Parts: sequence; C-alpha cells; structure tokens
Amino acid sequence: MSKVLFDLSKTSGDLKFEQLSLNHDRDDVWMEETWRNPSNGDDEKHANQRTFVTCNFDMENPSNWLFTSPFDVLDANRVYLELLFNTRDCEPTMSVTCKETFLVYMKQYKSQESIEKKIVKSSFKNSKKSWQNIGRLARKNLNMTRETIGIPLEEGTKFIRFAFEEQGICLSLLNIRVYYRVCEEFVDKLVSFDRHVTGKHDSDLHYLQGSCVKNAIPSIPGVELKALCMSNGRPMLTSGECECKGGFIMRNDTRGGPRCEPCPSGTFRAEGSKQGCRTCPSNTLSNSGQDKCYCKPGFYRIDETHGACHSAPSKPLNLVHSAITATSARLTWEEPVNRGGRKEIWYEVKCLKNINCDSVIITPSEKKLSTRYVQINGLKPSSEYTFLVVAKNLISEYTPDPDSQNAVIDFTTKAMDEDVKPVSNLRIDAAQKDGLTISWSVIDSNLNDFEVEVRPAIAKRRSFETRHINTTYATFIGLKDDVVYKFRVRVRDDLRWSDSISYQLGRGQIHTPESVNVDIGDSAFWNQAGSALLLVIAGILIIIAIALCMIVMQRRSKNRKQMSDLDVLDTYKQDSMTPDYHTTSRHLNSSGVPTNLHEQLRSSTKLNAPLIPSFGSPISQPPPYYGGTQAASGKYKTYVDPTTYEDPYQALIEFTFDIDPRDVFITQVIGGGEFGDVCLGGLSRSSQAASRGSNTMNRMFENDQYETVAIKTLKAGSGAKAKAEFLTEASIMGQFSHPNVIRLIGVVTSSEPVMIVTEYMANGSLDQFLRHHDANGEKLEWSKISEMLYAIASGMKYLTDMGYVHRDLAARNVLVDSELRCKIADFGLSRGVRNEGSIEPEYTTNGGKIPVRWTAPEAITHRKFTTSSDVWSFGVVIWEACSYGERPYWDWTNQKVISEIMNGYRLPPPMDCPMGLYRISQWCWKMERHERPTFTQLVAMLHKFVLQPTLIENDPGELPKRIMSTINSYGAIAVPTPPQSAPPMPSLDEFLRSIGLNHVYGTLVSNNVHNLSDLAQMSPLDLLACGLISQECSVIRDGLNGRLTPPSSAGSVHTTTRGTRTINPNSSTMRRDEGFFV
Repeated sequence: MSKVLFDLSKTSGDLKFEQLSLNHDRDDVWMEETWRNPSNGDDEKHANQRTFVTCNFDMENPSNWLFTSPFDVLDANRVYLELLFNTRDCEPTMSVTCKETFLVYMKQYKSQESIEKKIVKSSFKNSKKSWQNIGRLARKNLNMTRETIGIPLEEGTKFIRFAFEEQGICLSLLNIRVYYRVCEEFVDKLVSFDRHVTGKHDSDLHYLQGSCVKNAIPSIPGVELKALCMSNGRPMLTSGECECKGGFIMRNDTRGGPRCEPCPSGTFRAEGSKQGCRTCPSNTLSNSGQDKCYCKPGFYRIDETHGACHSAPSKPLNLVHSAITATSARLTWEEPVNRGGRKEIWYEVKCLKNINCDSVIITPSEKKLSTRYVQINGLKPSSEYTFLVVAKNLISEYTPDPDSQNAVIDFTTKAMDEDVKPVSNLRIDAAQKDGLTISWSVIDSNLNDFEVEVRPAIAKRRSFETRHINTTYATFIGLKDDVVYKFRVRVRDDLRWSDSISYQLGRGQIHTPESVNVDIGDSAFWNQAGSALLLVIAGILIIIAIALCMIVMQRRSKNRKQMSDLDVLDTYKQDSMTPDYHTTSRHLNSSGVPTNLHEQLRSSTKLNAPLIPSFGSPISQPPPYYGGTQAASGKYKTYVDPTTYEDPYQALIEFTFDIDPRDVFITQVIGGGEFGDVCLGGLSRSSQAASRGSNTMNRMFENDQYETVAIKTLKAGSGAKAKAEFLTEASIMGQFSHPNVIRLIGVVTSSEPVMIVTEYMANGSLDQFLRHHDANGEKLEWSKISEMLYAIASGMKYLTDMGYVHRDLAARNVLVDSELRCKIADFGLSRGVRNEGSIEPEYTTNGGKIPVRWTAPEAITHRKFTTSSDVWSFGVVIWEACSYGERPYWDWTNQKVISEIMNGYRLPPPMDCPMGLYRISQWCWKMERHERPTFTQLVAMLHKFVLQPTLIENDPGELPKRIMSTINSYGAIAVPTPPQSAPPMPSLDEFLRSIGLNHVYGTLVSNNVHNLSDLAQMSPLDLLACGLISQECSVIRDGLNGRLTPPSSAGSVHTTTRGTRTINPNSSTMRRDEGFFV
C-alpha cells in the first residue's frame, strides 16, 4: 500500500514552489497553468488540475530550474517520485539549443533548520553539487508519459525536496506525486500483523511476526505465525493460521477483516469444531461464548461431552400384587412415565427391612431386572410385608438419592387355612384319532382360571405351549401318533402344578413317576436324561398299556358316534357338546374377540363335539378379508364408501369432526386444488380438534398459541353437487389413521368457505420435492429413497387392508413432511372431477377420468380398479422417485402411452437407478394383474432394502409365483371339498391376513416361504426356528387344517422356490416330525 506525501493534483492553496534561471535574468521561465484531466470523469472537484509549463528552446544555453517545497518523509525508508508529463519534439527549423529531455534532482535534509528559506542564484551555484541527480526523462508516449523513480533515503533524513532542470525543452509537468510504500496492518486466517514500512531497496523483504486475533488460538501449536512484507507494500502470509477458540465463531468484517464473535446464549461451539454454533442439546443450557453446555439442575451427562443430559427415571406406575398365598405373592408394575431420556432401564425390588424379610426369595433374582414382574417366595403366613420397586438407569448412580423415586406396596399373606388348593385328579377325558381332551378337579368350585401346559416328553429344544382357559377341561388336536405328550395344570397365578400325565395317540396313557410341586425356577420341566429313563420304563409297561387302551377304546366306541356322523354341532344336547364362546384366552384382544375361532374351539370344546365343522358353517369360515380378525378390534376397520349413504352428510357426521370457524384462520395460499385453493393456516390449540391431534401437529405459531395446518377451501359459488363431492373426500380421509396416510383434523361447514383441515406437510408433494432437489444438484441417498418408497407401500398396504382402492396413486399425490416422511393424500379425485388448466386432458371412459400414465391396462380398458391396479401405479411412483420427478412417458400422447403399454413397452430404468428398485417396478407392471406383487410383499421387499441398503444394487430376479399346495401335511383329517362357488385358494399373504397374522409375512418370506405349499411343508420346529412364537404357530396350524384341500392318493407335484419334487402322503419318505405343533 502507498502512503502519499505529496500529490499536485490534490493540492490547493500556495504551493511555495520556487524557480530560477541560472544563465539568464528571468523569473518567468516556469509558468503555472491548469489543465482538465479527462481521467477524472465526473469528479468536478479535481477535473481542473495545476500544471507547470516551460518552453525556452530559443534561449541561449538555457538552465531553468523549478523547486518543489520540502516534504516530511515521516517513517519512509525509500520514496517514490511519480511524474506525469508531456513534451514537444524538436523540429529541424528550431534552434540548435532545443532539447527533448529534462533532469530531475532531489536533496535530503537531516533537520528542518537545514532547509533553505529561499533559493538564491549565487548560493545555489555553489551548493548545486548537494542536489542528487536522480534521472533524465524523455517522452515515451505520444500523449502523456508516466515515470516513477524510487530513491533510497539516507539514515536520519527527515525532509526531501525535488528540482526539475530544463535546458531548452518544451515541457508540461502535469502531475507530481511523492509517496512511499508500507505493508498496512492486516488480518489473514485470524492472524493479525502490525503495520510495517518497506525497506530502502526494491529487493528488500521483511518477515513480520503475527499473533492470533482476540478469542482465537493457533490451529497448530508450535508453528510460528509469520508473513512476508514485499517491497511493493503487499503482505503475504507464509506460515501458521489461527482458529476461534471454543465458544466463538468466525465472522467476516469488510472493514476489520475476520474476527471471532461469541456464540449466543443457548448455543455452544466445541474446541476445534469445524461447525458453527450449535443449539444446546436437551436439558442443557449455556451463556454467551461457551464451548459446551451445562446440565440443568437434576440432570447429568455420562456419554459424550456435548451430548444431551438425562435424569433418573420416575417411579414405576401401577405397582400391584396378585396371586397372594400363604407363602408367595406376585408383584407387577408398569413402565415409568419418564425414563429420563435414556433407552436403558432396569428395576430393583427390595423388601423393607423387618423381621420377616430374612427368608424372602425374589425371582428373577437379578439385581437389575428387565422384566416388570417378580415372584416372591419364602413368605410367612399371616404376615405383613412392604416392598419397594425402584426404576433405574445409568444416571441413577450420579443422583444424590437413587432410591428416592420408588413405588411402595403393602400386603398381608394368607393364613394356611385360607390358601388356594392346587389342581388334582388330572385325567384323560376323551381321545380321538389325532386329539384328546383332558380334565381335572378343584376343591373350590369358584375357581375358573387355569393354566394348562403341554409339551413332548422328548424334545430337541425347550418347546411347549401354555393356554389360559376358564373351564376344567382342555382339548388338543393335531397331535402326532409317534410322540409322547405330557400335560400339567395349575390354578393361574399359583405356583403349584398338578401331577403330570403322559399320553401317546394309539397307545393311550403312559404312567410315569412325577414330582407334584415344581418350583418356578424349574423352567426345563423335564430334561432329556429323565425323558430317556421315562421311555425305558414305558417300554416295560407298553404291552399292558396297549391292552388296557384297546379295552377302554372298544368300550367307549360303543357309546360314541363315528366321525362321519359328527359333521355338525349338536346344540340341543349336554353342555359339554356345545362350544363355550365365553372362554378367556391369552389370544383375546382388547375387545374380547378371540384371535382365531379354530383356536377357541380347540381350547373349549370336548371331543364328543365335532373336531372339524362342516364347510359353510360359521365356525369354519375364515375371518373377514380386510384386516383379518383384527377388524373386530378396530385396528383395521373396513372402509365404508360415503357414497353408499343415502344422506352424504350422515357420513360426514360419522367420520369427521366439525371445527368451530373461530378456531381456524388462513395465512396464505400455497397452491390450487380441484375444488378451490390449498392454504396454509393455523388452528387454535384450545380447540377440541387440536387436542385430538396434538401429538402430530406442527407448531409454527408458538407465540400465538396456534397449530400449523393445511386447509382446502371450496370455491365460492360452488353448487350442492360440488360441495357434496368436496366433503366426500373428508368422509374418506376421516376413516384412515396411519402414519403414512395424511391425517384429517376436521371440517368447517358452518361458515363460508367450506374447509377441510388436515395436517401440514412442509415439503409439499413428492414430485415437486424431488424436482427441487434435482434442480439444486442435491441428490438423495438411495437408502433414503428406499425409506420413502417403503413408507408409501406401508400406507398403501394399510389402505388395502381397509378395503380401499386409491385409483390415483402418483408422486403428485404423495406429500412429504419436514422429516422426509411420505404420506398418501388426495382421496376421491378419481371420481370425475374437473381438471382445469391441465397440460393434457385425462383419458375418459364412461364419464370418469383416468390418469393414463399411472393406471393399469385393465383399469383403462375395462375400468376394473383393484388393489392390483394400485400396485401398477406404485411401480410408476418408484420410477418417478428414481428419476427425481420426471414425467412418465415424457411428452407422449395418452393414446400412444396406451398403445405402447399394450404392445409390451415399459418405462426404462432412470439414470443411475439401482437394479433392485427398478426390478420391483417391473414386477408391478406385469400385464396379468394376478402376477403382480401385493403391497404386503412390496413392504417386505422394501423393508429389506431399508435394513440392508447394499441389497438395493442387486437384481432380485423374477418375482416368486404364488402357487398353492394341495396337500394337508398335518394329519389325516381334512376339510371337505368346498362347493364350486367357494372362493379360490388364497395366496400366502392373503392367507396370513385372513388369520390375523399378516405381520409375520416378512419373516416367512425372508426364510424362503413364498406360498402355502412352502408353508405346508414346514414342521413346527421349522416355524419356531424362523422366529415365530408358539401361539402364532398354533394359529397357522388351525388355518391350514381349515383351508387346504384333501390330498390325492397318488401324490402331487409342487413347484416351489425350493425345487420340484413328488410327495406321496402314504410313502415312507414323507416328513416325520419329532414334536408337536406348539
């Protein structure tokens, strides 16, 4: 940078320049004039500038001098004289004294006193030698010439003065500028350097020592902070840099350069972090300029330094006692309301110290309990006890009193004469080809809650089944004739089991020694060694047992109907022949409806009632298609078409909530709908509608106490028909409740305009969201796109289970919220609404409008809208997502789209599209709708991609065909052949949905079970190995026995994913399972 000492163009007033003519007595050899500098443009203040002119070539031996006034050099080591001048060439006709050059001189002064007060000709001639000649200059350009002369200053120089000598030249000094160079104070990479003057010579380089700005520290300790001051006055950082210390962030200032400003309160920045100021995590706070946030009182941090703070959990809820006997009791409780923000939680149970606690045994005995129940033994009869249950996590040990948040319970044990008597006289009550009924006795006739356990005597694993019933008998069918089963019973919540009995089909009861009371910790029940000994003893008695059984069976057969007679239930005979539909079971849901009617029949019906009801009877029918048995509980309530109501407003009243117009307002219009505008608005939190959906509503109006909502309005002046169609969509939406389906909050019908209020989705429609990201060059990870498609498939699976066909599934009808969660929207738009302003009219048949590019062929040609046609549309949605919102089939006409699809054309894979996702879309575009996957299958496949993103790039091949088995692998009893009007055999997912186990579909498919043929060949232990629990296995067994067709005598050939093989039910190669269906 230059520091100017003098600039002729910027000066005003008396210059105090002097002149003299050494060889002539003239004082006007230099004339001061003005000239207009064209380079100053509109700067009128400096447009007219001073200039010194001389032209004395006609003088004899001229030596005319012009002296500047003295200049203070300040702290300069080297000064620069910049001259702007113009000269005139000498022509031949001019005098011989004409010159084209002039001389420049400079004189240095050590003090102000040494400066001449006035230049006198006589004395100047004597002191001329003290003036240093610094250059002879000549014109270089046609118009103006600019020359710069650098002069080093002597040590101690305080003032300088310049002189110009012309010797017969015509010269105009347009500007005189004197300056020196300095490296000004600067900041680079948060390193500050002081001002420094350049050296005497052009080659001089000076190293500058820097320091970090305020609130900054060196990035690399030990590295010197240095810069180089160049001779041209430009500094250059050579080594080292600084960074803001913790709690401060760098800000750029156009004046002072970068600096470190403190992070505001409530934020922090860690030492060495490359990020900006971050908001303090939950339960922490900070002041301005903090490098970390501190835990609020009562909260502690044990994980990462800058993580959230947590607290100890609150006390357990609903601590209750049950099954109190003279010597035992059971305690149960529920999870605390507040877990302290931690994932881990355990419980500690303590008996408050008194005289009765010494003999107490708590099971499980672990100090850190993961269960929410304990069994307490070793109690004394007629004694009072107090127990304390504490919930803890890793934070608890840091709290001053970890046991302060506790739940306390008091109870008194029963007297010995009040204790519940155990079950006795367990016996075989009836037997049949593949089943039996057991009965038992109780002393107290008021007892009606029992626990029955059955298991094979020899098992390769700990497999058993436990049932809770309220009768004194239990029925089991589907037993295998080559397995010995053991049964035992106890009063529910009592620890004492009855004597066990052993039974084998075809052999009868097998008597074995058994202990009466089994402690709760004896989870093995029988080990393999004991079972082997049991079989040895049974072998000795086998002849006697067989003979006795044959005699007993012959006697019973005289009084019992044959199976051919038991084709219907006799409801007019004794009670034991009528199923007890009030049996309580652990398979009951919250509404009291059993999860499977077959399961209830087994658990509550004795064997003198038919084991297999006739086809068409109420018991033989499967649960409703949509939602399975859960339809009764309300989890998958069947969809009701509002147009079936005689009065559409009755459907509106039944399925929606009417909002007070005073509780809702509109802030701005964000889009246009078919019936009116789509707006952003607010809903008062005090309204009933807001309280109904407070867990999922957006909050943008925190200060105004309003929830952010989306509002659809009906156009002003719309007729009654348009209003009814507009509100029909609300009646449809009001029936749905799923995290991937847009949620209806309510409607406004008591004022104009009529409104539909829904949750607000911040990112808008999926296609616009993807196009925006693509336009900004922001690409989503394929795993994230898979998550979004998984969410859409989950929402469509829910709608399918509800019995709803969307008809208009497309990326434009999928909304994305602020957390990139996709939700299905726009219900009812496929019912012939207007399409104003569209680029291309929709394909119309029979008065309805169809979005051709997303619609299945059969829906276009035959108007046959089904779940399969929605699957086709989902395949197009996959293509839209992978192409980032590109228009399907580009600019083709609708007729060309239809023609090409019918000829077999399918959309090609988008650029960089993973093969896994594109293959799924190809499956969805099968021409035969029955060959397309179901949404249950799509959810399972996409869930795999979410769990294992590496699978997205793999080609899964062809979709496994859904082929049904015709063999009943579980016993000889089969369902009679249904009439010709019966529905076709279901696919695997339809079968599981019909028995209420659609949630295990993904588990079975991941274990290569793709159809009922595969499922029928699975042994009970195979199903357990897949991860199913015993109750689910039992329900599947019931469904198979009730749905499969009887086997042919010659066997059948089945094509499955495991290959092709022939199975003969009568051959010795048929699977033989050691165990029973649990």
